[in-house]
Amino acid sequence: MKEWDKVRQEILQTVFPTHDQDIVLKSANLLSDGLMDSLSIVLILTILDEAKPSSDYVSKASADDFRSLAAIEMFYQRTAPSAANPEILPE
Repeated sequence: MKEWDKVRQEILQTVFPTHDQDIVLKSANLLSDGLMDSLSIVLILTILDEAKPSSDYVSKASADDFRSLAAIEMFYQRTAPSAANPEILPE
């Protein structure tokens, strides 16, 4: 699993290349602030899946998981298989 800092940087560069990173990082609601759309969510899911395949992010995601980068991080940490979450380790 990639460390969150690397995943966050990839999200910032891929999904928000034209936006000021400080604004994206401070946004409490990326959608309402006009910083992302539905395609952005697809890109984020792709990045998360590439960072740690087989976590089935799509079926576990809700709209609130994409509200902010902090919410995306919590979603990533919650769903990504790890030693801290052995119940979701791939077989």
